[in-house]
Amino acid sequence: MPGLSFLSKKSWHTSNISNQEKVWMAEQKAAAEEAKTKELAKQIQAEREKEEMERITGKKSLDTGIDWMYQGGVEAKIEQEKRLADEYLLGKEITGSTSKATEEVGGTSANIKAEQLFLKKRDNEIASASNISDAGNERDDYDDFVRRHEDPMYLVSQRRKELKDNQSKKD
Repeated sequence: MPGLSFLSKKSWHTSNISNQEKVWMAEQKAAAEEAKTKELAKQIQAEREKEEMERITGKKSLDTGIDWMYQGGVEAKIEQEKRLADEYLLGKEITGSTSKATEEVGGTSANIKAEQLFLKKRDNEIASASNISDAGNERDDYDDFVRRHEDPMYLVSQRRKELKDNQSKKD
């Protein structure tokens, strides 16, 4: 049928390159979704097996309904640092940046107290400048500690301070 050769140029025709591309993209997306579903199914199965083992052994765990919120937080960071320290003690190579970060997070109690005093003084100055009562702005020492140490810029500033001190000692 020589008179119908124009059909392949129509937007809805199956031999059109853009339509073939759309079909291929949809197939890839479906394959990725299926792989993701299988991975989630494996993860759920592993969790069920873990719960079954805990039930059999009598080990009580925290409410698993909210455990996912705490994964990757401060506790995970501490666990990772302990694991890195153990690996170091076992003779495995550790990069220098992780050990520096561990030293910086530890800090001395004198540094922590000095920083707490500085932050309280700064908060008092801000409160007095804006005529806000001081009683409403008081924070626990723990809250100040957490606020500073969970701030990523804290580690950066400590590292810069160390580098500056090291350079001044060399000069």
